[in-house]
Amino acid sequence: MIKKKYSVVKISFDVICLLTTACMTGFFLGHIKGLGIGTILAAFTMGKGIAIAGQIIDKRMIFVTYLPRKK
Repeated sequence: MIKKKYSVVKISFDVICLLTTACMTGFFLGHIKGLGIGTILAAFTMGKGIAIAGQIIDKRMIFVTYLPRKK
């Protein structure tokens, strides 16, 4: 289990995907294509936005599992 905040893991993953896409399109097409400002902004902000929404939901709801624990 990873002991990092969700927002840190999400932003890291998104940025790695963004860099991979940029490298692959640069290598195969000779120029970077398909990475607009929206894609770049989303990679850096969605993780934090989702974490904030999750905190708001957690204050208003209780999540209970009905599955038995594994022994």
